[in-house]
Amino acid sequence: MADPDMLAQVLTALVQGTAGEAGKRALAALGDLARRIPFLRDSALPDATGDVGPEFSDPEYIEALAGMMTRHARTDPDFGTDLDSRLADAQQILAPAHGGIVNMVSGDVGTLVQAHDIHGGVSIGDPPRHPQ
Repeated sequence: MADPDMLAQVLTALVQGTAGEAGKRALAALGDLARRIPFLRDSALPDATGDVGPEFSDPEYIEALAGMMTRHARTDPDFGTDLDSRLADAQQILAPAHGGIVNMVSGDVGTLVQAHDIHGGVSIGDPPRHPQ
């Protein structure tokens, strides 16, 4: 069961742009989920692109939204399951932004090495030729 404080922290981090485009998608998914609560449908929620209104600069607004979502999860098991899943997805996205590592490659980059710790040399291609 989702914790309202944890959900508020995740929403805050996503709103602040901590996780880039992936975070915006996670925020949009949580906003989409919140729209399933009848009395929240017309509220200020993240839109389909993850953009938010000025209400989201207010921590109390975010805390109230998180509280309403987690309370609704207790009465609607399907909503609760979906909230837990989307919250877990968002936490996975945020983990690298808070000290983890993510390597992302897009397009034609040619030769590429992705590594965490390298102890020793790295060679790519033919070995260097030494004059004789």
